[in-house]
Amino acid sequence: MEEYTDNPGIFAPDLLGCGLDHGASAWNPDEQGLFFPLSWTEGIETLLNDKVGEEGCTVVVQGGLAPVGILLASRNPQKVKRLILTSPPTHEDIVNAVNEDELKRNYDILRSNVPGSFAFRLLEMRSLIKLFSDLFLFEDGCDDRWLDETQRE
Repeated sequence: MEEYTDNPGIFAPDLLGCGLDHGASAWNPDEQGLFFPLSWTEGIETLLNDKVGEEGCTVVVQGGLAPVGILLASRNPQKVKRLILTSPPTHEDIVNAVNEDELKRNYDILRSNVPGSFAFRLLEMRSLIKLFSDLFLFEDGCDDRWLDETQRE
């Protein structure tokens, strides 16, 4: 990335609660509530308008942030010159809303003491991060630098 100097900036929004090592605040859904793509996009637009000049930027989003990236690009064509989606959900998953009952069930499970805390501990395991990263993010597999960075978060 050090050689990437003659092109517009790269903007890669983090998932809520991620990026702590880079100055983000911890996210507690009981305090801040849940965010949906449009409200998340509106928050990011404030940052784009403040930090991105007329040269625009490239937005890179991964996985479930694809709807946010798509909204950013479609609502801000003068700022978002390019959009890169890595491991996006299927088109069907992007355009069809998740049933409210399913959202509530998933939220309640993830917020529960036993299954929720177990799921988060499992998802934070280095071996699982490596498996996911190798399957969906890196053609030749991720390196230790990537794994170290993800575990700092």
